[in-house]
Amino acid sequence: MNQYDWLINRLDAFIRKFYANKVIRGSLIFLSSLLAYLLLISLGEYFLYLPVWLKISVLGLLLVVGGAALVLWVILPLAKMWRLGSQISHEEA
Repeated sequence: MNQYDWLINRLDAFIRKFYANKVIRGSLIFLSSLLAYLLLISLGEYFLYLPVWLKISVLGLLLVVGGAALVLWVILPLAKMWRLGSQISHEEA
């Protein structure tokens, strides 16, 4: 194995580790945001007795924003880690 192949292997390992860290960070942010949202809504429901239309709106908002956050913070970096789609180049790494 020459020096160029060794360098490319090290860069590929760095890129995989980079996206693995993004997946872990995104998962932690997503789960903590979800927990904070659920606690906030639970406290609001407990003290304010929200009407049914507002409960449904809050649930819909949770599904839309939670789904978008899951895709952006977890699924896209996971796909890039598996080399689906565009990745950072060796020059950027």
